[in-house]
Amino acid sequence: MNLRQIEAFLAVVDLGTVTRAAESMYVTQSAVSRLLARLEREVGFQLFDRRQGVMVPTVEARALHVEAMRSYIGLKDIQLAAQRIAQIGSGTLKICVMNSLQQGALPKLVTAFMREHPGITVMFDVQRHYDVVYAVSRGSAEIGFATLPVDHPDIESLPIARTPAVCLLPAGHPLAELETIGPMDLQGVDFINVPRKRFNDRITRVHDRITRILDAHGVRPRMRIEAGTMLAAMALVEAGAGAFVVDAFTLGAVRDANVVIRPFHPEVIVEVGALYSSSQPLSILASKFLDYCRAFQQQTETT
Repeated sequence: MNLRQIEAFLAVVDLGTVTRAAESMYVTQSAVSRLLARLEREVGFQLFDRRQGVMVPTVEARALHVEAMRSYIGLKDIQLAAQRIAQIGSGTLKICVMNSLQQGALPKLVTAFMREHPGITVMFDVQRHYDVVYAVSRGSAEIGFATLPVDHPDIESLPIARTPAVCLLPAGHPLAELETIGPMDLQGVDFINVPRKRFNDRITRVHDRITRILDAHGVRPRMRIEAGTMLAAMALVEAGAGAFVVDAFTLGAVRDANVVIRPFHPEVIVEVGALYSSSQPLSILASKFLDYCRAFQQQTETT
């Protein structure tokens, strides 16, 4: 007994004739007749009496119809679920994001993808750079987002954005009158520090490069405050605590009109990438999201 036989049986019961059943199933009448004949052989009793061209279900067939409808609806639900899985995957997308990227462009990217796939759910975890890489490598997240490069034998990366570092200043700061900020402009200026010792990863590589540039020019800002995270540092700028240099990809976290953004020169480029495992296959949904990230990357390159 197979689904096609049950489908033919239900169609004849509901429509009354083999002709109509064949039309509804987009097959020939003889095909429906063969399906019914095979089903009768398998169940061991007669299914229909033909009366004036109409197929009348027997008492046994009506009892079978009740059970068949229940099973058929369940099978159709399974078929529909399989079709959804084939189209978008299991319905749950597990991603892990470096904490400095949890606001800004990435939430917008994820939200836009969800709008195109309204049936999915997303697990949006936030971790340190090291832990994002670890989550992807062990399979607890299918896609991760972190600054590049990532040096791990089981991790592949797709660059999705290359952005310059910018200098954030409280509104009314004397440097806000400048069009660009250079190393010499920061001499003696209150500056927010995100020390590497707070992390066992590369989250502060941008700050490291800025520090090397300042050292090369003999510049000593006043490091009056240390922030535990990049987002905390940006919040401190909003509060007027001092200047801070950050990559432009995370600027969505800055929503305060009291923050002034200026380009920093010499240019420091920050690259953000989508990470995925090279040793484990991606789900259909994760593959589609990775394609979405590729499209985002291509769009940002042309704008």
